Amino acid sequence: MATQVLARKWRPQSFEAVIGQDNTVKALTQALDTARLHHAYLFTGTRGIGKTSLARLLAKCVCCIQGPSSKPCGQCQACTQIPLGRYLDLMEIDAASRTKVEDTRELLETLHYPAILGHYKIILIDEVHMLSGHSFNALLKTLEEPPEHLIFILATTEPEKLPSTIVSRCLQFHLKPVSVEHLLPYLAEILRTEKIDFTEEALRLIAESAAGSIRDALSLLDQCIAFCEGHIEQDKVAALLGRATDSALQALFKALAQKDAQSIFKLIRELADKNLDFSRILEDFMALLHRLALRQLLEPEASYPISAECLQLYYQIALIGRRDLPLAPDLHMGFEMIFIRLLAFSPVQAQKKTLPAVKSEQESPFVKKKDNASSENETSIETYDWHQLVPQLNLSGLTLLLANHCTVLQIEDSHWTLGLDKTQAVLFNSEQEKYLSQALSTHLAQPIQVQLKITEESLETPSQRAEQQKTELKLKAEQELQENVTLKQILEQFHATIVPNSIKSYDRDRSNSDQV
Repeated sequence: MATQVLARKWRPQSFEAVIGQDNTVKALTQALDTARLHHAYLFTGTRGIGKTSLARLLAKCVCCIQGPSSKPCGQCQACTQIPLGRYLDLMEIDAASRTKVEDTRELLETLHYPAILGHYKIILIDEVHMLSGHSFNALLKTLEEPPEHLIFILATTEPEKLPSTIVSRCLQFHLKPVSVEHLLPYLAEILRTEKIDFTEEALRLIAESAAGSIRDALSLLDQCIAFCEGHIEQDKVAALLGRATDSALQALFKALAQKDAQSIFKLIRELADKNLDFSRILEDFMALLHRLALRQLLEPEASYPISAECLQLYYQIALIGRRDLPLAPDLHMGFEMIFIRLLAFSPVQAQKKTLPAVKSEQESPFVKKKDNASSENETSIETYDWHQLVPQLNLSGLTLLLANHCTVLQIEDSHWTLGLDKTQAVLFNSEQEKYLSQALSTHLAQPIQVQLKITEESLETPSQRAEQQKTELKLKAEQELQENVTLKQILEQFHATIVPNSIKSYDRDRSNSDQV
């Protein structure tokens, strides 16, 4: 072949060339430099992040004539032959094609022979999770007590499929996906070496599309080099990968911020004409919202086209839309529906909560009037209806029970005195005072201090009022049943009677209930 694909040409030949796996590289480097070698290594992680490359590099460092060392000489037979796959003491096995137990037993029979060229014999098993259960059983004993000259290196994308007995006998390293920040300078260095022009925006599209895989990034780079005819620029890369450009995404966002439906759907039609991937466009649009949300948080002094509340709502709608997009009859249609929702909804503006006012003494006869001799700072408790206020305080449990057996005695500045029915004195404690203070402070958006006071007076509390209303409704229901002609006929025909206390009222409309 006249040329090599970039993924093979740029396979790392030293630990310094490995990107995005600093912790793994540091651990292996220190182990090699101190000659603390393990008999079995397990490299796990998603596809294309360097598991096999790291395994071969580890084998080269172990088998180097000057090794074991984290910096192999690069001149000996091991250093020159291992990258070419020709080193006799390195056996590479693809577990996906050799899953039978007979293959594993055949391999194990050769392991007791010493290394031919160096000190160690290396067994590299790729995609080891593909081995059968019998193969794992055959391998287990050797893996537990291998000969001194033998080192196993296992690699897999699905470590959860490995038996725990195998994993426990290995030194495991989990390789993480490579970030865009690590990929960008790596791809730029490759293109400069290959003498190919590029733009940073185009490289970012490639790095993001690789989803953390170095091999995928290099394969996409190969594809873009061929497609872009020697100059990698954003528009061409976006067209090849089915991605929207930054300018298109920003135009879409600007039109959304201005609620310009005509511009939005014109832009969407233009994206559809280019046969772009709408699911990926939606992901890129969400990434744009995420970047803007971070900027709003970290740079609050700057001006922005939409509020933080709108931005959060848009992101949530887009997130749900991304989940539902595959269910749409057509991706183009589903994408348009998402933006119709974005145009249709706006965040509810927060309103300051106020206490419900009592309209007249007849509507709330339990409320005490302000004494003329009271302090000027004392607020008239006629302003507040405790019965209507309690349901708005978001109370629960014992605190709600206590509040329903109280009523307002006095309000002076931010100090509230609540009277507790003497029959419910067992509910009183200082913790409940604190909870009520917090609830009122939150509701009124100002600090409130509550003091509970057990009173001997007869109070009309929310609980007593509710019980009274329930009794009235029941009496009304009984009266209506007694006057019901149809029911009277049924009772007479069947010689039936109404079971006492079986009548229950049903309040359809709590504000004006006249149905049972």
